[in-house]
Amino acid sequence: MIVDAPRPWRHRRATATGLAALLISLVACGTGGPPTSIEPSTRDAGSARCEVTHDAPPNATIYLSHRAFGAPVTINAGETVAFRNLDNTRHTVDEGTGGHRADSNCINTLLRAHENTVVAFIEPGEYQITCTIHGQMQTVVDVR
Repeated sequence: MIVDAPRPWRHRRATATGLAALLISLVACGTGGPPTSIEPSTRDAGSARCEVTHDAPPNATIYLSHRAFGAPVTINAGETVAFRNLDNTRHTVDEGTGGHRADSNCINTLLRAHENTVVAFIEPGEYQITCTIHGQMQTVVDVR
């Protein structure tokens, strides 16, 4: 009795087909990695208290460095604040305190190492800003 020797090309074809199917499913699922920013949430559509505005020139800047936000800033309603991450780690810019988002937060942005974002603050008020990754990070944007 003669037994056929295994044909390695069948295994290679099956492996290549399986890898191709896996790649197609990953692409279809959009698993290209985490987003660089998360769009702000608002309480009511059309009445945002603040919003990310990447193209606007900032009226003030808050630097994120050594796992701390820079000094609080005061701006007028409608003006913008740049948040510049100088650290080699990710931070978030969220309305809230102690690393927890406020229920009515209007900003929720992830900044990778050395990334920046600009936020327009529309309504007057005191905006407590925190990092949800590093709860000790806190600052204030006072909008008049």
